[in-house]
Amino acid sequence: MSVRSETALVTGASSGIGRELARVFAESDFDLVLVARSEGKLHDLASALENDHEIRAMALPMDLCDAKAPADLFEALADEGIEIDVLVNNAGVVHKGLFHETPLESNMSTLQLNIVALTALTRLFMDPMIERG
Repeated sequence: MSVRSETALVTGASSGIGRELARVFAESDFDLVLVARSEGKLHDLASALENDHEIRAMALPMDLCDAKAPADLFEALADEGIEIDVLVNNAGVVHKGLFHETPLESNMSTLQLNIVALTALTRLFMDPMIERG
């Protein structure tokens, strides 16, 4: 009987804190699902982590500013039979400048990524995690 590895999903994984968190999880023998917009950087990271730590890493390029993205991500992983044990909602942006000078579309995109996608991902992945204990 094989033992199932734990899997961590890290958003915003292509750079910065997300990239470093992915490395920490790989060093702790977690398999990974890596999500970010930067497709090339994401695939490079997945390959490097697989080679360096003998884990499985799936790169899923995706823009979480798209309102459908959280559900699409959840469904894609369910279709692949991938169970998420740890959700790292790391993706986020900050805009500098005065609020009244920032285009409304930029503000709405920031809210979608920083609040709506975070909330949707947490809610979508929560029930399966609770069911598995």
